[in-house]
Amino acid sequence: MDVQIRLANSEDFASILELQAISLKLNIKPDGYSVEQVDSLIRSQKPLEPKSLCTTFVADYQSQIVGFACLSTFKAQITGIYVHPNFIRLGIGSKLLQALEDKAIQQNRPSIHVLAALPAENFYLARGYDSQKEVGFWSEGTVWIPCIQMQKIFRSPTLVEQLIRYLTYFIFGLIIFRWLYLLLLYLFH
Repeated sequence: MDVQIRLANSEDFASILELQAISLKLNIKPDGYSVEQVDSLIRSQKPLEPKSLCTTFVADYQSQIVGFACLSTFKAQITGIYVHPNFIRLGIGSKLLQALEDKAIQQNRPSIHVLAALPAENFYLARGYDSQKEVGFWSEGTVWIPCIQMQKIFRSPTLVEQLIRYLTYFIFGLIIFRWLYLLLLYLFH
């Protein structure tokens, strides 16, 4: 099967949203998600983020989009990999994942992360990802969607990368501490 992986363009977005809805419905199963959860995810679909925030690849077969995958530019976070149900188990998801990993490596990222759907955990495990913890998010503000936080490490972070990460946490902690201090002053004076 001659599937081409390419960068998405603006003409692809309607097909991508339609494909996402079809793929999400495939996750309705005992080890996946309920009808309510999947319907909520479909209702909350949004147009893809601007190119500056997300890199999107599509799998193209005979001028039809049969899969797509997105990578957040700033966090090396996979925001989704979807393959049309008629094309699963043909290696398309693996090709899309490889494109995302290549992009992250090209951006000199030490690792890549994903909030994996429950039925997708084994897909990522088979490709070298480690499960870190069970997490989730609220779809439409009312429907809990459980996920698995996973990571694949390409290389150890440099000393500078570690320092920047720790300084970011430290500065963020100081901001939160200062905000709480001001809140307490306001509340008790």
